[in-house]
Amino acid sequence: HTVTESVKGNPIPSMYRPPLYSFFLAGIFLLFGENLVYVQLVQILLSIGTIIFTTRISALYFPKAAPYVFGLMAISPFEAVYSSAILSETLVTFLFIFSLSALLSFKGSKRFMLSGLALGMCVLVRDIYLPLIIIFALCIAFFQEYSRPQYRNSLIFLILACLVVAPWSI
Repeated sequence: HTVTESVKGNPIPSMYRPPLYSFFLAGIFLLFGENLVYVQLVQILLSIGTIIFTTRISALYFPKAAPYVFGLMAISPFEAVYSSAILSETLVTFLFIFSLSALLSFKGSKRFMLSGLALGMCVLVRDIYLPLIIIFALCIAFFQEYSRPQYRNSLIFLILACLVVAPWSI
């Protein structure tokens, strides 16, 4: 997950990337061979998942608009371009939307677990999402539908997100 430059034959890291997209590509190459068409097919499936989870979120808050959200995302030229490009955006968008969908639409403690795991994986694709772990944990603690703060659920979310990120932060 690094790009290196060579100075007198010694490699020097010049750019660091979080590891999950590299592992994602390696897993696809291991299963199907080193053919980028398979990466594109898996990313198209992830893009379809993103459309479904986004529609689910919109159906929770704007039920009448959900079919339009689905239709617009399905014909979006941006989705078409990014899902076929060998870039981390498709994976990170899927993980982020899944994290948000799990948090908003699932029930019980599993929603905090799944959301924390997905957001932690999001950080391992693009590290710019790291501050969202704290923001989501605070929102869970103080802006829930219950009258009292949800420190336990916030802690579940925070611990699982950090457990995913921790091995690559040490």
